Amino acid sequence: MNNKLIKIIDFWNKQVKKPVFFRDIFIKIPKESYEIIDILGVRRSGKSSLFSLFIQEHNIQEGECLSINFEDPFFIENNSPEIIEEIVECFELFFSKKLKYIFFDEIQAIPHWEKAVTKIQSLEKFHIFITGSSSKMLSQELSTVLTGRHQSFLNFPLSFQEFLRFEGVENMSHKALVLNEGVLKKAFLEYLEIGGFPKIVIDKNTELLKNYFYDILHKDIIFRHNIREKEMLEKITLFLLTNSTKIYSLKNIQNTFQISYDLTARYISYLKEAFLFFDLERFSFSLKQRHLAQKKIYAIDTGFCAAVSFRFSEDAGRRLENTVFLYLKQKYTTIFYHKNQHECDFLIQENNEITQAVQVCYDVQDGNKKREIAGILEACAEYGIKEGTIVTLSQEFTETVKGVRISVVPAWKWMLKN
Repeated sequence: MNNKLIKIIDFWNKQVKKPVFFRDIFIKIPKESYEIIDILGVRRSGKSSLFSLFIQEHNIQEGECLSINFEDPFFIENNSPEIIEEIVECFELFFSKKLKYIFFDEIQAIPHWEKAVTKIQSLEKFHIFITGSSSKMLSQELSTVLTGRHQSFLNFPLSFQEFLRFEGVENMSHKALVLNEGVLKKAFLEYLEIGGFPKIVIDKNTELLKNYFYDILHKDIIFRHNIREKEMLEKITLFLLTNSTKIYSLKNIQNTFQISYDLTARYISYLKEAFLFFDLERFSFSLKQRHLAQKKIYAIDTGFCAAVSFRFSEDAGRRLENTVFLYLKQKYTTIFYHKNQHECDFLIQENNEITQAVQVCYDVQDGNKKREIAGILEACAEYGIKEGTIVTLSQEFTETVKGVRISVVPAWKWMLKN
C-alpha cells in the first residue's frame, strides 16, 4: 500500500504547484487557522486551483504541503476513512516531517471522511483545507461533526473582473475604465456568451461546456444519489436551464413531466446541492410568506446555459439578468426579488434592512421604460429607499422620478465600479 500511496502523493503534489491566476475569494481565506477551511462550489469552477494559489501567494515551501484529489481512480476501491490518515502518515514518513498545510480535494468521494478529518484536526498540528461539489454534504456533515470548528467559503465561476484578469486586463482605475471603454464592452459581451468557467475562458473552447454539464449531472447527481431515471433528470435540468431567471414551481414541473411531487422535489434539491441552480425568494416581512411564495431560479453560469439550451442562448436579456444575479450572489449575503403590483428584479438586504433596488433591462426603450421604472419606484417606496439602479447592456443616464434618483448604468461599468 505504501508504494501506491507514495506515487499518488507525488503525482498530486506536483499538480498543485502549477502557476495560476489570482482569484478574489483568496483574500477571504485564512492562512493559519486551525479550523477546517471548506471551499464549496460547482465542479470545474476553480476550487482546486485555490490550493495552487495558496502555495504561490504564501510562498509555501517544499515539504510543507500535502495535496490529494480523492477522485483519483485509486480511491474507488481504497475509500475507507482510514485512508485519509494513512496518506498523512505516509507523507510524513517518506516525504517530509515539516508538513503544515493539507489540501483535500473533492473529499466527498470518501464515505464518512469527516471522522478522519476531525481526528487529524484535533491534533492542532496542521492547517486543513477541503473542497467539495455538494452543498448538502458539507453543510450537513460539517455542521453536525465540526460545529464551531470550520469556516465555509463558496467559490463561483469567474466574476467579470476575474474574467478580465484572465484576459490580461488588470487596471480598473477610473482613467482605465474611460480609456478602455471599447475593449471592456467587447469583453463583457464575450463574458455573457461564454460565461466564467476558468478553463473555458482560457482555452475559448465552449464545446467543453457540454462535457461539464454531463460530468456534473453524472458524477455529482446520478452517481451520488443512485438515480435510475437518468433521462427524466436530464430533461428537468434542461427545462430549468431553458427557463433560468423565471419564476418556477415544483407543481408546474411535476405536471409538465408527469412525475410525483416528491420525486420532483428531490431532483430539484439534488440540482441545487450540486450548485447548478440557485433559488431567489420573493421578499416579504413574513418568513412564512417568503417560504410559500413562488421562487425564481438562476443558473450557475450563462455560458453553461447557452451551450445546452438554444432558447436561452437566443435571449440576451435573460443572459444579462442571470449574470447580474451571479454578481450580486457573490457580493451580498441576502438578496430577494420584489413583486406586488409591479416587479423589481433584485432587492439587497444588509443588516436586516432592504438597502438597494436593482432592475435589469438589456435596452431601455419607450416600450419598456415605464414598466422598468414603475418596478423601481414601487420597491423604493415600500422599503424606504431613495435611489434605484437599472442595469443595462450599454446605456447610461440618470433621472429623478417622484423623488427617487434612478441611475441607468451599463452592467460592465457597474460591476467594475462596485
